[in-house]
Amino acid sequence: MEPLALRKYFAPIPDADWERLMPDSLEWQPLEGFTLQPYYRRADRSYRRAFKRAGWHLRLNGRATQIEELLARGATAIGIEKAAELDVAQLSALLRRLRYARIPACFECGGKAQEVMKRIHSAALVAGIPPSELRGAAALEATESPEHQAALLQAAGTTQYRTIRVDLMPWHQAGATCVQELAVALSLLVRCLRMSDTDAVARRLYFSVPVGTRYLMHIARLRAMRHLTAQVYEAFGLPEMSVCVEGVPSPRHKTACDLDTHLVRITLQCVAAAVGGCDIITPEGLVAGKIPLILQHEARLARTADPAAGAWYIEALSAKLARSAWALFQQMEAMGGYDQAEAWLRQKVARSAQQRTDQVHTGQQPFIGVNCYPDLSRTIPAQTKHDGQLAEPFENLRRRVQQQKRTIQARLLDGPPHAHAWMKRVLKCAGIIPHEHARDGCDLWVAFSEEQAADVIAPVVLVLEAPPEVFLNWPVLMVGGDMVAAAERILDLINCQ
Repeated sequence: MEPLALRKYFAPIPDADWERLMPDSLEWQPLEGFTLQPYYRRADRSYRRAFKRAGWHLRLNGRATQIEELLARGATAIGIEKAAELDVAQLSALLRRLRYARIPACFECGGKAQEVMKRIHSAALVAGIPPSELRGAAALEATESPEHQAALLQAAGTTQYRTIRVDLMPWHQAGATCVQELAVALSLLVRCLRMSDTDAVARRLYFSVPVGTRYLMHIARLRAMRHLTAQVYEAFGLPEMSVCVEGVPSPRHKTACDLDTHLVRITLQCVAAAVGGCDIITPEGLVAGKIPLILQHEARLARTADPAAGAWYIEALSAKLARSAWALFQQMEAMGGYDQAEAWLRQKVARSAQQRTDQVHTGQQPFIGVNCYPDLSRTIPAQTKHDGQLAEPFENLRRRVQQQKRTIQARLLDGPPHAHAWMKRVLKCAGIIPHEHARDGCDLWVAFSEEQAADVIAPVVLVLEAPPEVFLNWPVLMVGGDMVAAAERILDLINCQ
């Protein structure tokens, strides 16, 4: 049987014909500031491979006494915590064990990288290991003074240690967008390359990049980073220099409970790190450490170099991120570089962070288990340290309700469907159980005004422990507003201290 020649019977459809059938609302404008189309085709972006290597190292962090446990969990790179506390004998035993397993060691030096590096050299001599075989990292931050970085570069000698880290996590946790993070990475890279021997700096520098749950965006950002850094290296006369990138799952979307949903988020982050081309993936926690192994051995993501290459949406998104980040980077350079532009950029990051918070608080940006579909059967743990986590205000609301040691219920009276759905969502986010039928002992009655200020806005009137015809004089809550602020008003009304 001859194969069907479909192109003979079905002529290609021009883009304009498709676009006439699409509503404008399918376009998407993320916080990064550019518009994304609902689809992309081959002509929108030329094929360009971002990296030629397949696979990655799984880095697990722990104390020097936990090496065997970390290796048993599948680590192919070890992060040594509190390395400055180790003496030469301990380092010697550690290096000997890691050499046998052919495992690179990444030492967290706590600002004492030069001192640790000297001990490592002494430990290598005691263990009989040539310094040229030592692989890993013992790094200072890229924001450190040029004098300290140059001293550590010299101390590294013939080892293969990375000694300068461009860490984007502080900017990420402050609320930076992908474009702003890329611009910071380029500005810090240029700052380091200008300070001394460019070739030595490029060989010793690596990037530590937080990877979020918008996995297509973060795949594109990682690929754009490689294209942009290659462009910077070429400008400094280093066209063949490789880029080392460590991917760290972002804590921004971490939650205190609902671990099942959080596991999905971590999986998306690790997929983005793997497909985006991270050389090292550094998850946190026992369960999270297994996900890269599953992606490697079962999903087989480590078998293909740059698997996202040729995906026209990701190619187009990578190009948009690169162009926007390069423009912002040039603005920073025009101001005199990273040190002079830092304060200006922090103001822009603060505005981006507020926009992101507003989107989560109003429900425009869904956050499963937090601002939508919360599991009220789960208990929020006692107050823990939050590090820029978007879920914190919602979790604090539910803690207030839990402290009442009773089940708080509300009765929702009939009202406009969109207003009804919004108030039901607000109540659940606060840990209050909404009911639509008569129930005894409801702490709160919720009525809806018939007057609507707009198509999607309706006033909501709250009634406290009274029949629905008795209304308290309480400020009107508007549908589509800040859910956290609305829930706080409700809890104040029913005296949840």
